[in-house]
Amino acid sequence: MSDTDSTEGSPAEEKQVAADEITLTPEQIAIVRAAISRERGRPVRDPQIGGCLVAFVGIVILTMTPSIGRWVEIPQVVATGLLVVAAGLLFGGAVLSLFSGALRRKADQAIVERMLKRLPPEGSSPKKAKTLKAAVRLLRHAFATQGPTTFATYEAREVAGRLGKSLLLVQAVERVLVKHDGEYPVFTDPVRVRQLP
Repeated sequence: MSDTDSTEGSPAEEKQVAADEITLTPEQIAIVRAAISRERGRPVRDPQIGGCLVAFVGIVILTMTPSIGRWVEIPQVVATGLLVVAAGLLFGGAVLSLFSGALRRKADQAIVERMLKRLPPEGSSPKKAKTLKAAVRLLRHAFATQGPTTFATYEAREVAGRLGKSLLLVQAVERVLVKHDGEYPVFTDPVRVRQLP
């Protein structure tokens, strides 16, 4: 195999990539760390949990109504109404649990779109706290977890193309988050970097 067939970049290309990197100051790192702390402090609204609880209430009502009816006189209209409500809760909770992943993904994608608007393709200044915070939120919403499943909320390659020169800022923020906070890499993972535009 010749040198031209190699998939690795030449030393000149590697120096160019290193020269393009943005290095954050300690003050900027502090802003990034504070932003990730706030992000982690935000409650995660997972509709799947609510769906499970609603379905559980439906099951309890369905199973307990006949048992209670043996001890206490329940008018037939009330018992029928309880059973209809319970069946509705069970069905509604099951539907909410099954389709909550789509709801969660849609919410995360809306956040990503807002953050992309704050990180223009012509480049963002790391001196502005709001651009650093936008980069943190963009990275924080790259993945979502639903039960035992973790899924990507966006394609890194597509978002990298939309970020343009702001990608350098996002990568600088990501290096801080990976090093200090154990976040999963999106744009600095060596395997993925080769796939970015």
